[in-house]
Amino acid sequence: IDVRVKSLHLVCDGFAGRIEDTEEAFREFRHLMNSRNDRLHGNLDPTKGTGHDVYFDDRFIPLFERSQGLTQLALENALANVNPDAAIRDWEAARGFVGLLLTKLDARTRNEVELAFGHLQLGYRPETGSIGVILPQVRVGLFSGHGPARPPDTTG
Repeated sequence: IDVRVKSLHLVCDGFAGRIEDTEEAFREFRHLMNSRNDRLHGNLDPTKGTGHDVYFDDRFIPLFERSQGLTQLALENALANVNPDAAIRDWEAARGFVGLLLTKLDARTRNEVELAFGHLQLGYRPETGSIGVILPQVRVGLFSGHGPARPPDTTG
């Protein structure tokens, strides 16, 4: 990740500055990516596993010490290492890195990127090479009781 991030100003249009190792937002993002890669590639300490003991009857039927469904067991294992505080720190690291990237963009590019961040429905026009908003931000309520307010009754 280091090489790719540090070379953004060389290979991407719109970058006015380079990202340095000394920048806190980059260090936090690098830590986040290294942790993610460790989990993704299985570089974990197997002694710190939090799963349940599983036994097999005739090599095929899983048997557990506590009777419960496989869905419940899978969910417990998936959530066992989830730490809400760590998840918030990861989110903050990612947002901090996005903020750092924005400071490295030239003014025109930064304005375009920030405009894109504010819209959900973007489209690409290949003939001009431009990105634009394809649907307005305003939505109309279509369900009973959730639509726009009715005009006031002025008939008396």
